Amino acid sequence: MLDNLDGDKVKLDELDVQFIPNPRCKICRSPYVHEINQMLIEGRPYSEIIAKFKDKIPGLNKQNISNHKKHFNFVRKGIEKYYEQLEQGAEKVVDSIKALDEIIERSLRFIRVIDPTQKPRAWEVTTRSLIGAAKLKHQIVGDYDEISEEDLKEIFGQNDIEEVEE
Repeated sequence: MLDNLDGDKVKLDELDVQFIPNPRCKICRSPYVHEINQMLIEGRPYSEIIAKFKDKIPGLNKQNISNHKKHFNFVRKGIEKYYEQLEQGAEKVVDSIKALDEIIERSLRFIRVIDPTQKPRAWEVTTRSLIGAAKLKHQIVGDYDEISEEDLKEIFGQNDIEEVEE
């Protein structure tokens, strides 16, 4: 594949990038071009690349690598990786929201069965947990501005019980 050094685009399937080899480029002519390209995709520092290939590619330096990057378009791969990371981040947010939903549901179930006059501290702690989880969920979801902390306390009945002395 690298024998075609006339400037035609060569697709490197394993990297999913466009590679336009240059016959004057030390790295393009090297049998280690795939490894170097992979290291560039991974964002490895030039010094690491130079250290790894100093005995294999005589005279390799930062300028060689910088020039080689012009023959090697890994921007698309970087964009794909960016969107992958966004997707993974979104999944973490969804997981967090689901965990908060579970805390809210469990707290509500517990509050419904507990007698606040018999176990005021347990009721207070559970209610605070519930309010905190609901508040955090609304902050994450983005509609927290529509509901105040006082509204949450009223919804969950925290205003109906006196503070318990510790």
